[in-house]
Amino acid sequence: MSWLTLALGLLISYGLRAWRIQREFSDTVGMHWLLSLRIVLVHTAMVNLMPMRSGELGFPWLMKRALNVSWLDSSASLMWLRLQDACVLSTLAIWVWPGWSWPLRAVLTLCLGAGVYAGVRWIKQHGHSHPAQASGKWAQLTRALSNRGRRMAQGWLISVGNWVLKLSLQTWLLAQMLQSDLAAGWAGSLGAELSALLPVQGLGGIGGFEAGSAAAMRWHGVPWPTGLQVALTMHVSLLLCSISYGLLAWWLPRPLYGHNQSSIQR
Repeated sequence: MSWLTLALGLLISYGLRAWRIQREFSDTVGMHWLLSLRIVLVHTAMVNLMPMRSGELGFPWLMKRALNVSWLDSSASLMWLRLQDACVLSTLAIWVWPGWSWPLRAVLTLCLGAGVYAGVRWIKQHGHSHPAQASGKWAQLTRALSNRGRRMAQGWLISVGNWVLKLSLQTWLLAQMLQSDLAAGWAGSLGAELSALLPVQGLGGIGGFEAGSAAAMRWHGVPWPTGLQVALTMHVSLLLCSISYGLLAWWLPRPLYGHNQSSIQR
């Protein structure tokens, strides 16, 4: 029952990510939620199967293949999505890190929010200052970034919902395996996901995921070997779900290419 709950919960999480991408491109291409879900599932499997986070390149490749979205636009969108993910995880980490006072947590949160707001504002203003015919790489990138990130308020809310759901699932699973309270499970879940933000990853994130989770759980008295063991069990479960969903999405009867109108219109 635990593994079935994890699999169903992850599918809902992927559905939220698909909704976020559908909203992101709602003003430029007609994108059905199911097509967005297929792209999310295949892309996530590619990230987990390919080393050094090279699977991230799967997103622009899939968007080009399915909807004829340019590599520059889809890469810029992916950067916005990853920024949202990193900010949400960092904020959660600030508020659960042990030993910090409430004023310090509030100050760090405000500093993070102010930094993100200033960066987004600069990109929007600087990107629009370049003429459409500018051909420099920096000009093209900043213009693409300024044109993406649409419906950011909705994107932030969906990102928060997605991470709360995923972290809650992992927390519950770790707590069950440890037979402990949810505090240790929450720390292990968040530590594992924060380690995934590192730019260099091994195959499937194996190693860093377990180390980040076990290190965070040590704050709650979980021995290092035990933490590594339960983190590895959870990680393998997540990988099996991700790869299985990705293969299923790839081999569905309708091909994931061709950007014909019947497959992409909302």
